[in-house]
Amino acid sequence: MSKADNKAAIVAKYRATTRCKHALKIIAPDPERQRECEDDVATALWGVKCAAKIKWRTAAEYKNDLERLAKRLRVDIELAAKAFPLDSRIAEELQRHLTETEQAIKWTSQRVRKGSPRPSWARIVAIDNAYRLLRRYGKKPTRSRDGLWHKLATVLFRDERADLFDLLKRREEYQSNFYYGA
Repeated sequence: MSKADNKAAIVAKYRATTRCKHALKIIAPDPERQRECEDDVATALWGVKCAAKIKWRTAAEYKNDLERLAKRLRVDIELAAKAFPLDSRIAEELQRHLTETEQAIKWTSQRVRKGSPRPSWARIVAIDNAYRLLRRYGKKPTRSRDGLWHKLATVLFRDERADLFDLLKRREEYQSNFYYGA
């Protein structure tokens, strides 16, 4: 099956859903762009479903692995000094790696708030797709609980009771930079 056939099958599957119809009511595209909008909404719904399956590692998991690596490098530096007492190149190279690892640990620690859970990838994809669809079909994405952006994002996310409002603010800066090249 070619990519075009695969995409057509996906679009056909999602186009028939009530969520797609609900999203189209929110977007309300011009009649001449209705078919194109249906395709885009179906693709967005498929993208959110795929994003829900993605599991990503937390910053704490990365930090723990980096700390284990740093500990191991310290042991290896001592071992290299004993094994090659006259040649310090190996120990110097290991020390350079240790310094880089410690910088990565510091960088990770500074950028992650303690106890802050990461939003799911599906929520981010739903919000970004909602923004993109509204912009593409002539609507202004407004950031409010009753705004089009929040309504469409909850429909794409597959849970109309979900509260995505706090994440809208965080994604709005990204979206405005993307669309306006700030």
